[in-house]
Amino acid sequence: MSIQLFANLFGQVKFDSSPEVTATTEAVLAERRKLSADKTGPSIPRLREVYVSNHLVRRLPHPETHGEVCSGCYGAATRRKAGEVRR
Repeated sequence: MSIQLFANLFGQVKFDSSPEVTATTEAVLAERRKLSADKTGPSIPRLREVYVSNHLVRRLPHPETHGEVCSGCYGAATRRKAGEVRR
């Protein structure tokens, strides 16, 4: 597997708090701020996870042809919709 193919396949994989987890954590924290200090309970841990981001990354070209590197198996036809990296 070439470096370009690997980077194109896994470029959207992130290790952090996904937008959904971040939004939920912010909502919980906003509710806790309304409570008195003795009723807030234990602290909320910072959650991190492996997820696929919908943020598009710059796709690396084929090193020899400078064309698109197929995101499937070698020899497979490219069947990618606009904005969709994985299939």
